[in-house]
Amino acid sequence: MDNSLSNIAREAVSHWGIELAELELLPLTENIAFCVTGVAGQRYVLRLHRPGYHSFVELTSEHQWTHALRNAAIDVPVPIKTILGSHYCKVEVHGEVRYGGMLEWVDGVSMASLLQGDLAGESGGKMFAQIGELLAKIHNQATAWKPTKNFSRHAFNVDGFFGESPFWGRFWESRLTNKKQREWLGQARDQIGDVLTEYGECAEIYSLIHADLHPGNVIVNDDQLHIIDFDDSGFGWHQYDLAVALFDYRDNSQFSLLQDSLFEGYRKHRHLTDESISYVPLFLVIRALVSIGWFSDRPEHDGRADIKGLYDYGVSALDQALAACR
Repeated sequence: MDNSLSNIAREAVSHWGIELAELELLPLTENIAFCVTGVAGQRYVLRLHRPGYHSFVELTSEHQWTHALRNAAIDVPVPIKTILGSHYCKVEVHGEVRYGGMLEWVDGVSMASLLQGDLAGESGGKMFAQIGELLAKIHNQATAWKPTKNFSRHAFNVDGFFGESPFWGRFWESRLTNKKQREWLGQARDQIGDVLTEYGECAEIYSLIHADLHPGNVIVNDDQLHIIDFDDSGFGWHQYDLAVALFDYRDNSQFSLLQDSLFEGYRKHRHLTDESISYVPLFLVIRALVSIGWFSDRPEHDGRADIKGLYDYGVSALDQALAACR
């Protein structure tokens, strides 16, 4: 581990008064994260949040929502307060100020790892049905819940996806694409934006959403399912949540089974109309396009980016997706 990162993490942990036994750097994601183990064996997750991604108010709003979700019997992260009673401290990482936050550690394995090689079996459909149930419960809580006046999170609406300053970057100007690709991406931006503007944002289909609830963000411990990583959570269409759950399996031969199972699980707890389902293919395309923007704004992830694959999927799927919405 980078000694400077280790020292910064130790400085952050000191704000919680934890007597540290072990510090483990976790795989790189949106934030720098560590598994923190105290001398008594207790474990936590320390997150050093990416600078410029969320304001302090937006970070505390995330906790406000997850607290409300826990009150609705949905298993989500539990934050730990510092010695001074705050949920965050400030640390400097390579010249940038970051907010550090601590969460309770949850034992288990990711659903994504359990799905490897078993998508065709009964367990694959069962796990996607469970994700559908989780999303329905989240959407039920979100549509009924009234945040406080100081609540602030970003929006994955037309402006948040396709406006002048979209949340995940101007994908139609991506440095990772060529001129021909950028021309098509610009056209797709306009076409999809028009469809979503007409679709609207009524409460039945638009509320707070997790926005990144793929199987890798569900931790399984026996029969208990724990949802992690609310970093991207904000206001958006419910179908985007459904599309995100499916996106990594879009080219899999079992996609139809997984999709049907997801919808079946969702319908156990929340109404899902055929019209709403007809928009899911469009949100799958949207996920591909905004992922191009996400990778383009994060050079540290360039090596993991299949930009051509994302682009080719958008080109192959857009016309049919638009037709399904009309």
